[in-house]
Amino acid sequence: ACTGWPAGLCEALTSMGATTVGACLRLPREGFTRRFGAEYLLQLDRALGHLPDPRNSWRAPERFCADYEMTEEQTDRELLLNICEELLLSHEQFLLARQLGTQRVCFSFFHLKGAATELRLGCARAERSASRWYELLGIRFEQLTLPEPVIAVRLRSGMAQPLQAESAVLGFHGKPGIQERRFSITQLAERLIARIGDQSVLATSMVAEHRPDYAWRAQSLLADWSGTTLDEPANYVQRPLWMLPEPALLPADSGYPVYQGCRLRLLDGPERLETGWWDEDGISRDYYTAAGADGRRLWVFRNRNRASSWYLQGYFG
Repeated sequence: ACTGWPAGLCEALTSMGATTVGACLRLPREGFTRRFGAEYLLQLDRALGHLPDPRNSWRAPERFCADYEMTEEQTDRELLLNICEELLLSHEQFLLARQLGTQRVCFSFFHLKGAATELRLGCARAERSASRWYELLGIRFEQLTLPEPVIAVRLRSGMAQPLQAESAVLGFHGKPGIQERRFSITQLAERLIARIGDQSVLATSMVAEHRPDYAWRAQSLLADWSGTTLDEPANYVQRPLWMLPEPALLPADSGYPVYQGCRLRLLDGPERLETGWWDEDGISRDYYTAAGADGRRLWVFRNRNRASSWYLQGYFG
């Protein structure tokens, strides 16, 4: 029988009254091709082994996992940090050979009695540098309480990802006589997360929504961004960097909006946004890019189905 064969091939054979392989082989090949196409004939030959049947190979994502076992229990925290650093160096070599990075690592400190103590670290973007992970580890290790001496340490990495280009750097001035260190914005955020917690440092991501109030959402910096990144907006779509929590009502002068006592000059628009009719927050607005007396650019709008008042939505950088 043709159970387990490609669905299209099984349907073709059934429609011709062939329910077994033997009956299928007795069918004329030319007529089979004219009626159902050469593709089904190729599938048949591959199923019988007459033609090669290449398949796309699949490999499970690789994850790093390494243990360091000690001959006796240890409570020396400096020694434990050195062991963790050695594991991180092995982790770096593992990722370097594969040109990958990871956003999360987990240290497990095993005890002879009781469950293991876990310490989890995260980066905002895929990272492989042992020194960077070790720096975050040092911050978190100060807050870690080990209930018992440690007999073994394990390092496990998260899902591997392709590395991304580095962002710009920020300079920080430390104590006199100490060489100045430079951190990227991402590194600064990761250090803050390690110090005050994941819930205290958030990023914003785009949402597929036309209404400006709903076009973004707060998201953890340590979340996996691979499935949440939207395509870049079209070049002609301009959105301000700073959005007000709520649109601010503006006075008007001869039909033009007024900001800080000066009438605004409309540069672009209107861009009509009419959406959200399916819920209670539907909008019907005409948006404009306006310039103030000081040259600052603002994003303003006027409602179409309500009183024709002007509102300020945000400021361009």
